[in-house]
Amino acid sequence: EEYDLLDAVQERLASYPLTAPVLGNNHAQFRGRDSPVGVCKVLDGDMLAQFLELTSMQQRAVLAAQPVLASDAANSHTLQRSLPLDQVLRLLEQVHNALN
Repeated sequence: EEYDLLDAVQERLASYPLTAPVLGNNHAQFRGRDSPVGVCKVLDGDMLAQFLELTSMQQRAVLAAQPVLASDAANSHTLQRSLPLDQVLRLLEQVHNALN
């Protein structure tokens, strides 16, 4: 559940104008490249840390409900609903504290 929440935040950050890759690269493909076969997806700490640099209004915009395009409907279950800001902040704080 925690992984899924942070993965959803990461997906949204990858498409949010202020945090998206500068050259427009596909973030998921970039981070997944050269991963050994059988290795689960890994969360990008640098991408997630950018969330904490945003203003509270920008954080809410990232987590707000997103429209789902027909072409994305099959794999966008996390993009169609709002994500809880307090839960995301608490989880990122726990990760930060565990690493320091």
